[in-house]
Amino acid sequence: MDRGLPKEAGYAHGIDPGLLLYEKCRECGIEEASIYCFTQDNTRRPSVQKQAFSEACVAFAFEIARRGAALLVVGDETSAQFPAALRKFRQRRGAGMKVNLLVNYGWEWDLAGMKNGGLRSDEVSRLDLIVR
Repeated sequence: MDRGLPKEAGYAHGIDPGLLLYEKCRECGIEEASIYCFTQDNTRRPSVQKQAFSEACVAFAFEIARRGAALLVVGDETSAQFPAALRKFRQRRGAGMKVNLLVNYGWEWDLAGMKNGGLRSDEVSRLDLIVR
């Protein structure tokens, strides 16, 4: 607990800093950014936390899309942990700065794509810097 609040109360507070980071990146001419929303490891947390970070993730995704980002959600959409509202973003949508949201993402899931010839995250540029 922080400031007397349960952990699940904090996830929504990450939306505004994420949006600020997106705007700063756009201002600086950054062409692509990847943002972790939640990993497959995070889905082992208590259900109240899973619901809170899933809702925050969906809210962030729709706001970033509304602001003109070319949004792509990367993660295991076959899992019950993947928010159904984000399935439409499994194909990049939009024409602005590329934003890749890692949702229900796991490295094992990603590498399993090699069986079919490439990483499942192959649409994401290889990065020099990751902010988590």
